[in-house]
Amino acid sequence: MESFAKKLEQVNRDYCFDVPPLEATRDFTRDLVNLLFPIRQNRLLSAQAIFERLTLLKQQCIQLIGVFGNRLPAPTTELAESFFLKLPEIYDILLEEAEGYMKNDPAADSVEEVIMCYPGFFAVTVYRLAHALHELGVPVMPRMMTEYAHSRTGIDIHPAARIGRKFFI
Repeated sequence: MESFAKKLEQVNRDYCFDVPPLEATRDFTRDLVNLLFPIRQNRLLSAQAIFERLTLLKQQCIQLIGVFGNRLPAPTTELAESFFLKLPEIYDILLEEAEGYMKNDPAADSVEEVIMCYPGFFAVTVYRLAHALHELGVPVMPRMMTEYAHSRTGIDIHPAARIGRKFFI
């Protein structure tokens, strides 16, 4: 058993590296989706409250991706800032897609229903966020995010996938 313990230690040293905590990554992902779509929590937030939450989420993002250290292609704060600057465009795409569900799915009664209840919309939302981080060169975390959506929806979209606008699952 002692030799096996040493082997495990060596393998872990050779192949394992620091990654963000899984639960913290899931919380960040969930909180960001809920901020973009507060109806998921039956909330209406003021612009000030949204700004404060965005600021908090940006700090969480810095902490999460900071564990990658010198494996990042740019400074942590620069990557987080770039990611958060992409959110308005991502949000617009997602709104367009939610409206597309309404137009193309006869079972959809409202955009609110799509945002709150459709697993495909949730999976695509998380994919679009994860894809933005992937494009910035952040390792592992984007996959952790899409795996969270996969665990909740059964829909597995790799963050490196190239998906155009108006995507519908």
